[in-house]
Amino acid sequence: MPRAPQKWTPEEDKLLCREVHNQCELGRNSVSHILGLTPFRALVSEGRVRDWRSIADKIPGRTNKDCRKRWHNVLSGGLNKGYWTEEEDKLLTHAVQIHGETWTVVADVVKTRSADQCAKRWKQCLDPQLDRSEWTELENRRLMEACAAKGRRWKEIQMEHFPTRSRNSIKNQ
Repeated sequence: MPRAPQKWTPEEDKLLCREVHNQCELGRNSVSHILGLTPFRALVSEGRVRDWRSIADKIPGRTNKDCRKRWHNVLSGGLNKGYWTEEEDKLLTHAVQIHGETWTVVADVVKTRSADQCAKRWKQCLDPQLDRSEWTELENRRLMEACAAKGRRWKEIQMEHFPTRSRNSIKNQ
């Protein structure tokens, strides 16, 4: 069972920023950074932070995944929120064709979106395997039965009963 999410405190954010900064110090000494060609945030977005585990060890109650997501999704800046552009969709499609569903690698190709954003966009909208046809009466009955048995556990309902439908399509039916 997943643990309950905890809101990040300003102190934790400061600690995370400090630890990311400390880990990027080696990158700051690179020739491109010394010449002013690589800003600090670029060092992190280029993947110079490699050991999120050691960062998480210094922030009680946080995992390496918590720290990486908090950094990339909130603190580092540079990520788009909201509507996807046609160019981002093309980059995402191309990256998935090359790298598959390795979302951190795909996000590195897209550049303007996080791994979570890329995964969600692909699985909900762009995956050519998705069934976008009108729902049949039989599917509607199966959905009602699945909801009666499983409640609002959409992931389970999707995986067991409607693997070619997006979760959003199932929830919005």
